[in-house]
Amino acid sequence: ENEFLDFLEKDEKTEVISLYLESFSDARGFFMKCREISVKKPVILLKAGNNKKSSRAIMSHTGKISSISPGLLKDIMVQNGVVEAHDLEEIVDFSKVFSRYKKSDGGRIAIITSAGGLGVIATDYISRHNELSMAKLDKTTVDKLSRVMPSFASCNNPIDLTADVTNEMYGSAIEIVGNCSNVDMVLCLLQFHPSKVDGNLIPIIEDVSRRIEKPVFYCINGMEEEKLADVKKSILVYPTIRRAMNAMNALAFRSRWLKKGSYEQAEEKQYKNFNLKDLLIKHGIEIPESCIIENESEIENIKLNFPVACKVHSSKVYHKTDVGGVYLNIKNKEELRNAFLKLKEKFNEKVEVQSMVDGFEFIVGTTHHEELGDIIMCGAGGVMAEVYMDTSFRMLPVSKEDAEEMVRELKISPIFNGYRKIKVNKDRVTRAIMAVSEIACRCGINFEINPLVVNEQDAFAVDIKLLPDKKEVVFAHP
Repeated sequence: ENEFLDFLEKDEKTEVISLYLESFSDARGFFMKCREISVKKPVILLKAGNNKKSSRAIMSHTGKISSISPGLLKDIMVQNGVVEAHDLEEIVDFSKVFSRYKKSDGGRIAIITSAGGLGVIATDYISRHNELSMAKLDKTTVDKLSRVMPSFASCNNPIDLTADVTNEMYGSAIEIVGNCSNVDMVLCLLQFHPSKVDGNLIPIIEDVSRRIEKPVFYCINGMEEEKLADVKKSILVYPTIRRAMNAMNALAFRSRWLKKGSYEQAEEKQYKNFNLKDLLIKHGIEIPESCIIENESEIENIKLNFPVACKVHSSKVYHKTDVGGVYLNIKNKEELRNAFLKLKEKFNEKVEVQSMVDGFEFIVGTTHHEELGDIIMCGAGGVMAEVYMDTSFRMLPVSKEDAEEMVRELKISPIFNGYRKIKVNKDRVTRAIMAVSEIACRCGINFEINPLVVNEQDAFAVDIKLLPDKKEVVFAHP
């Protein structure tokens, strides 16, 4: 597939690249190539074999299956500007829109209809697409619409021209809305009424669509099939609202992706003889005060303020909480002594005593994927990280826009807007993702911070695990 991409990238007659794949011969190389091509040509991918049964079917006739899970694949496609198609119908629909429009200014949609119910249905569809939103028409646009529409019609979005609509009214409404600066794309739901709306409408909307410098999508009901086939040659027509919305969402996604910044490739192993904690501090991630003790007598000399946490200090113990290797909210030295003795008896290892910090728990880490190379993950952290399965992934390295996207994709993202008065600094999480990405690339290592505790001001790396060199450690991903 990578050789095909090379050819299609250079082929002047190819404007849109649409692919059906069941596995990858070189997944990382494929997506890096897609990132390069997507700047110039839209790339659409239908990846099949996303469950156990379909994977077995693929194995029976190709002998190879992909280890990339559907959730991980979706994240990597988003990162590299690849438009995801879920079936052959979407392959056709997305190819059609990209052959006419390479991008839009955004995803703000204005809906024009002569049947109010269809406008409501279309509005519902917009709410299901993360790239789309309802455009808010400015006063000038509303005033212009009111002059060409019936007095009882709705001039707000969705715009309902009512059953009194005429050919001219459709044309005027499309042009007025298309020239509104708050609108990025227009969806026109045309209803043919023999008395007022007929075939003479077609040259009107063809002319308007040419003059408007914004994508206009049409759903047409009531037109004879033979005539409709001719119309599709000059304007963008979809048979259902759902398919039109999916195509608009694909166009909005690509348009947003094109605005992203370029990637700065960090040099691997640029940092030598490094101290991981020092590097994290240098990159703006705080490390809670702590000390390592080996004997009970050392407890009296600890200067940390209570409350503290007490945990086993050993590279052999990975999930410390799962094996009873952590005690939290220790309030005095007597409680600390009891926790220390229990840990010493159970593990016979050194013990770390660490100041407690308040905030929301995240997980940020890198690992090596057998097909994609080094990847980074962020998600809801702490002891419930693998239960929540609220994660976002990208290939290393990541840009600032990638890190911001990863944070937005999390289901817990409402906490950044003060949900239930929880105060979490969103920028600190974004910067932590970028810091982990840069350190991993420059040091040639994989490591994990879990939990990364973030409050209103700071981000703290409470527990840091250096992972085996270039060995794949399984992160939970859907």
